[in-house]
Amino acid sequence: MNKIILSFDYEIYFDGSNHLEALLENTNKILASARQNKSKLVFFIDIFYLIKLEENGLFLHCNKLKDQINNMIKDGHELQYHLHPHWINAQYNKGNDHWKYDQLEYSLSDIIKIYGKSFAFDKFKLGVDRMKEWFKYEPLAYRAGGLSIDQNQEDLIELLIQNKFEFDSSVMPGLYLQGKFLNIDHRSAPKKEIWNISDSFLNESKNPNSILKEVPIMTINSNEIPFANRIITSIKYRTVSALSAKDDSVIENIGKPFDLEINQAIHPNSITFDKSKSADTLLLKYFTKYFFKKNANLMCILSHPKSFLNQSFEVFCVYLKWIDKNKNKYVLSGFSDIVSSEK
Repeated sequence: MNKIILSFDYEIYFDGSNHLEALLENTNKILASARQNKSKLVFFIDIFYLIKLEENGLFLHCNKLKDQINNMIKDGHELQYHLHPHWINAQYNKGNDHWKYDQLEYSLSDIIKIYGKSFAFDKFKLGVDRMKEWFKYEPLAYRAGGLSIDQNQEDLIELLIQNKFEFDSSVMPGLYLQGKFLNIDHRSAPKKEIWNISDSFLNESKNPNSILKEVPIMTINSNEIPFANRIITSIKYRTVSALSAKDDSVIENIGKPFDLEINQAIHPNSITFDKSKSADTLLLKYFTKYFFKKNANLMCILSHPKSFLNQSFEVFCVYLKWIDKNKNKYVLSGFSDIVSSEK
């Protein structure tokens, strides 16, 4: 059976605002669709945002998020660990309901460099402990904020093993971002659905007893798809796009977005529901079928509730129904299901 992990990074916009509406409202719609279709999802919780809300006495905000996360658990979804380190030292201004944080603290490697390994490890563990305390949930998988795991890899791997993680899901094969505050290069990552990790997230370990495994975010090289198929799919896509023009608004973020000053970027083709429109249903189905034709049986999709357009919910619901209709081929899974299948 081909396993599909539909993973969502549960986080707000990084514009300094305390704007929760896009996260809460969009996630409620996603949960409603999943409930209707009896689908299993995976949510990577940006836990330090909740910690900072509590530390600053913003209990109403924090409790809204906690209630929604508890609803995820009740519905049978998985929680996993997500960390954007700029929250660790974020400062809250009550007067304008605004957060101030430093781009120099964007990755966990930055925290290690500035404050030392012990400080970074302690803060990471604090997040894990809060997940266990608040939700009675022990995460198995980790996703780095901004997928930034290129530096200090041995330290980060040690940290994950120390906190009893079994999976990382921070690699997007083919991704390349270079900027003032961010350096990511996943172009050398294995073109596999899962691999063992020893001393690097980006290299496959030959040690069969490796404790950690990498479950990369699905990417696909469209150039490998036969030219005729690409042309036919492109024509269909353009036709559906023209016929399905409708409201594509989204609850927008407030203020200036988090600026990482990227000067070089390569974004590989991937499946996501972020800002998807009706025509993207064609690509979602097509890329799914093509991906599994290449002797793969596990695929992890990354999306963000905050980035759903109005049409994105329709696309998401159609995709869930399509998976259910083809349940002889595909099943929605979590990281715990990978563990179970290996035992």
